[in-house]
Amino acid sequence: MQKLFPLVTLLAHARSNAILTQELTRSSSIVAASITGLLTFVAACIAGFYAHAIGLKNAIGTQAEVSNALDKIDFLESETEMLHNAWLASKLRQPEQKYTAGDFRYFERLYGDSIDRMRRMDKGLRKSAEIITGGHGSGYGKQSRARTAARWLSSRLKINQDIEERKSESLRIFQIQLAMLSA
Repeated sequence: MQKLFPLVTLLAHARSNAILTQELTRSSSIVAASITGLLTFVAACIAGFYAHAIGLKNAIGTQAEVSNALDKIDFLESETEMLHNAWLASKLRQPEQKYTAGDFRYFERLYGDSIDRMRRMDKGLRKSAEIITGGHGSGYGKQSRARTAARWLSSRLKINQDIEERKSESLRIFQIQLAMLSA
């Protein structure tokens, strides 16, 4: 029995060492998993803040683009009114001149048609601007930056094309004015 006792003691010792080793292994894997989870959470928070910062930066740039487009639309509308008022003033200043035939009458009709076309274009641009700004005209009201950005991105190309088309109409009317002066 004496020979058996050291063997039992040795086996008991080995078993407790194995359990202790298992517990240490299990504990170290739990610690490693906890550290990995914390690091993943911190990385997700940093990524979220970064995405939010980029979104704000892009939204500010988008609002600057929208503001620029709205300023152009306002300028074009005031230009149309100025040209129309100048045309009306020229008719009031010289009521005795009646042009019934010739180039001047032709250019005068072109001028009127061009003013009407410019007004229609201005109304279309204003409607597009109201869609972007959520019906607040030239302001943003209580609309979120994300919504403004989404609306702007979906209609940016068309609005810029409409603005360029409207500018070309302005050039056309100035050419008509020069032709009227020479007629």
